[in-house]
Amino acid sequence: DNVANTKYTVMAALPIEEVRRLARECGLREVQFNETSRVLAFLSEDGTRFNVYYTTGTVGTYLLHPRQGKTQLFRRNVSLSLLREIFVKPRIHTDFGYHHRDNYNDGSDSQRKRARTIDWDNGEQNTADIDEEESAAKKQLEKLLAEKSAMEREINEVQGIIDDHERRREEEREREEEERQRQEEERRRNDAIERENDNEEMRRRRGVGASWCLKESEDFRNNFREDTSCVAVGSDGTHLCLYDAGSWAYSSGLLGGLHKLLHTRALSHPSPDYIAMGSMNRYYVQFKNGKSEWVGPQNLSDLIQKDNRRVKSVAFGEDFQDYFVVFEDGGYEYVGCPSGLSSKIEARRSRGDLEKVTLGPNGEWGLWAKNGKSWWGNLSNDMMESISSVEKKGAITNILFGNDGYYFIRHT
Repeated sequence: DNVANTKYTVMAALPIEEVRRLARECGLREVQFNETSRVLAFLSEDGTRFNVYYTTGTVGTYLLHPRQGKTQLFRRNVSLSLLREIFVKPRIHTDFGYHHRDNYNDGSDSQRKRARTIDWDNGEQNTADIDEEESAAKKQLEKLLAEKSAMEREINEVQGIIDDHERRREEEREREEEERQRQEEERRRNDAIERENDNEEMRRRRGVGASWCLKESEDFRNNFREDTSCVAVGSDGTHLCLYDAGSWAYSSGLLGGLHKLLHTRALSHPSPDYIAMGSMNRYYVQFKNGKSEWVGPQNLSDLIQKDNRRVKSVAFGEDFQDYFVVFEDGGYEYVGCPSGLSSKIEARRSRGDLEKVTLGPNGEWGLWAKNGKSWWGNLSNDMMESISSVEKKGAITNILFGNDGYYFIRHT
């Protein structure tokens, strides 16, 4: 199959060499480069680690938090200019810093470290100290709320990274599924084309044209088609056609046993794929599952029952005991072979390479070998003229014989 390969190229959001240049300018040391994870890692002198995911533009910073200890901060969609700021000031991630407050000078009126004091001499609480406590509490609350907001933003950033990765995985799964479905559809299409080509070649080999003289010739004209897989002709000029899809059509006067056999089988049973008819109500039917039924001489029954080879063709001869069976492997068995056919078999040194043999009720015969060669004999002058006319149209692939000048000739 001709299957197109699709390659997805990963584009770097942050060029690797630009990232390294910025890191060097900011005094950072490169400590890791992982092509599989697509990450560059740097370390500052104070131990802060920066992980730069250069294909997605995500930057992870690992630093010491004033209250929470070692923490991780992430930011997505970082540009080169913002990356420089992060290298210089890692806490820029959270849009606010953790500020260390300088100690006040001893003795200064503005230095008030007491959270709550009461002047017991006056019996009143010092309102200035209360204001100091309330102001400090408000500032602490403001800082805590800011930290909460920053934490929520950080959670959203980290969740966003996780969501982005899951989205990319889902998109990759969808692309893989689309590719799998495309390849499966391509395979089915190619298989269908190959089957159709095989069918066309098979139909060409077995013959798409025909010449005949049969009872109900106009009906046969409608019944014979390119998808006709098998034609059987009775000695009285009746006919039956099998089709590739498993259906069939036939003329009136079909042998009673054969008619009953075709119409009493359940729809779930395998359909026939080969039928041969002869004089004296003889017939042979082979089904798609390899099983067969027939009416004929006892020696034919003995042969079919003891031989495990699959039958390719059966022909019934002039006498009731006469038959010729060709197997799929090119081997054959026969009784009562016409003299001309027997001579041809001997001339070919009894080679087991036969494709098909047909016999008529009056000693007619036809032989086809696997190498494409064919012979026939003991035919009337009218029959020979008909064959000569057909040979001008194409190679003859089958000849069936009946009484009273009935015949069927198939050609390419």
